Amino acid sequence: MMIFIGLGLIVPIVLIIRKALDFKTSRKDKLLLDLLLFAISILFIVIIYIFPTEPFIIKIEEPLDYILYSGLIYLFTPFMWIITIYYSRGILKKIKVRKNAKLKGTIDYYRDDLDKISPNIIMFTSTYDVDYKKSVASTILKLKLIGYIKEKGKRFEIINKDTSELLESEKMVLDLIKTGNLDKSNYRHTIEKEVISKKFVKKNSNVLVTLIKIVLVILTNIYMYKASIALDDYVFENYHIITEKSNNKRYIKLEKEEDIEKLYYEVKDESVYYGEMFNYRDGRRMSYNYSMIRSNAFEYSVVRKAVLLNILVPVSILVCIVSSFVVLYIIIDLLININKKYRRTLKGKELLNKAYGLKNFLKDFSLIKNKKEEELVLWEYYLIYASILGVNVKINDEVINKYVK
Repeated sequence: MMIFIGLGLIVPIVLIIRKALDFKTSRKDKLLLDLLLFAISILFIVIIYIFPTEPFIIKIEEPLDYILYSGLIYLFTPFMWIITIYYSRGILKKIKVRKNAKLKGTIDYYRDDLDKISPNIIMFTSTYDVDYKKSVASTILKLKLIGYIKEKGKRFEIINKDTSELLESEKMVLDLIKTGNLDKSNYRHTIEKEVISKKFVKKNSNVLVTLIKIVLVILTNIYMYKASIALDDYVFENYHIITEKSNNKRYIKLEKEEDIEKLYYEVKDESVYYGEMFNYRDGRRMSYNYSMIRSNAFEYSVVRKAVLLNILVPVSILVCIVSSFVVLYIIIDLLININKKYRRTLKGKELLNKAYGLKNFLKDFSLIKNKKEEELVLWEYYLIYASILGVNVKINDEVINKYVK
């Protein structure tokens, strides 16, 4: 029965994944859809564990048999293969963004204004440095676009406008236009602080701190496994669920005397216990084993507790396995960046993915490199980002060179 339910779930799973991959789906909705896929998988495993049917029947004799049990479920459940491929592709796409590469490479096409993020932030997130000429040029273009400056002849004039919403680095460019002076060291330091404060990049720890982090994540994972194994042992020894071949029913084998005694006073119908018929001198009578009770007798708290603990066993093992891959990724990431001053955050990697895609779009599907600034009014922010993404744009170098030597 459950194998057919698993096959039937393929269609809705594919539809959920298609919705998650749709570029119109917001980041929040995509996260919720990813969590829904994970929840469906866990719920499916739990239901199979409570109500096993062919081919999901295996005799569990040791705590580690739960791993084999979970593997059997995965083997006969194609929708879980699809979810695994979907998650794996997402992880590989994140890894594909090289940690210290400049804006070059081939990722998907992207056509948007990068949420109007300051070009300085994209530049520093990409290169961990500031190209002063490109930085000032792109910032002047942005300030001109949003109405803080205007071009008059071969000069820029500042428009009297509230600057409270501007970044500090953008205010410094306004001062450059006003005074003709720019403290490059302070300008770079300001951009660095802005990028770090917006959590696109973070400063890397020193080698010793990094090694301590690696040891801590490894120890954490080890203790998670130890806790999971301890839970397995506890459940196996005190609340092991077995299937009796004589009547093909599932029973909980209780070992703790307090549980057995508590049930003895609560149970009114002894048929919920495991019983066998024996011959006595005065006739045949049913003899009950009071340490074995039906696993579906949920009216008793001991049974509910036992079933819940048995559900937690495969879930805890699954969490440990997933956490192992996460720990491996963290360790590799820390080792790759062990001697580097900065590290990009996930937010920064996502920004660069979009920037890669925008660069590809500008190069392959536009004639922006053949246009002059005055011809690009409709492109708005594309002109600004093109100036830092390595796309050759005919901007007014004569004006820019007046401010940036």
